[in-house]
Amino acid sequence: SPTTFTAGGVLHATSRVSLFYNESRNSGTPRLDRTVLPTGRTPPPTEGLGHDYGIMIDVLGDDRLFLRFSTYETRQTKDAAIIPDGLSVNTSTSLGGTAMVNIYNALLNAGRITQAQFDSELKFFNAATIDAVTKGWEAEFVANPTKALTLRLGVSYSNRRRENFFGEVYDYFAEYEPKWRAAAGTDAALLNTINTQIRTAHENQDAMAALQNNPFGTRPYKANLTGRYRFAEGRLKGLFIGGAGRFQSRNLTKYSSIDGRALWGTPTLFADAFAGYRFVVPRWKLPMTAQINARNLFNSYLTGVGRYNATENGYLRVYLNEPRNYKFTLSTEF
Repeated sequence: SPTTFTAGGVLHATSRVSLFYNESRNSGTPRLDRTVLPTGRTPPPTEGLGHDYGIMIDVLGDDRLFLRFSTYETRQTKDAAIIPDGLSVNTSTSLGGTAMVNIYNALLNAGRITQAQFDSELKFFNAATIDAVTKGWEAEFVANPTKALTLRLGVSYSNRRRENFFGEVYDYFAEYEPKWRAAAGTDAALLNTINTQIRTAHENQDAMAALQNNPFGTRPYKANLTGRYRFAEGRLKGLFIGGAGRFQSRNLTKYSSIDGRALWGTPTLFADAFAGYRFVVPRWKLPMTAQINARNLFNSYLTGVGRYNATENGYLRVYLNEPRNYKFTLSTEF
């Protein structure tokens, strides 16, 4: 029975300055195609948490220059996003699942546990949970120097990272490791087998956590500038034209496994353009707008570096950006 909560408020400190705050909590559908510890069954629903607050200012007091600044944090928790060995396996070697199977087989073969204990205690799982956290700020400037011209500038910074790597896996092993060792009793060879498997499990888990701790490949800084001019009189009345520039800073692809330095991709700058015409259909007096948009006008940056390979002499992952495209829309109001 998931619930969603949203609340927000605006305080008009003066006629030109307002403060705001928003908070939200929600639950998401779990990943139904995978299994996790401690039950070996479908993971629980994900949870989302977020809040933002900031200030809005009518700089000149006449709606010609408007500023909005906000800072935010969003958090997605308990997401079973990590499935290193794929969906086809019944348990994950990379997360310690195979080591756990080996431990229970060793205890069963040595007569230290019964078949009933083996069947009830051994859990098969192919995924692990992780939290994703994004923090940042956004600033937006809207200027109307004249009634015909509108300018809009948006600038933002975001820092995305992962936390709480495989918490349920580490907790499960911490709980059961003493029980496995106790079950081995005074059998030195069996105890050595169990300790070896535990050590292997932790090595695999720690290596996977280190891999997941690499950057997301997101671009920290972004900026968008849009201009729109509307013809209000003369033969061109009803026509409007405009354009936009979209900048994204270079993406952090990974931290080098060779010397620890940061490896970066390339920044991008896309150009867009649009034009439209507003008119009224005479017979029905129906307002209509016809508009054509062109995105990535110069067909730039069609591919981008996502991640380098282990030896850092080639690409492990690339991103395919949106190519130049055109869209025509015809809309009405009634």
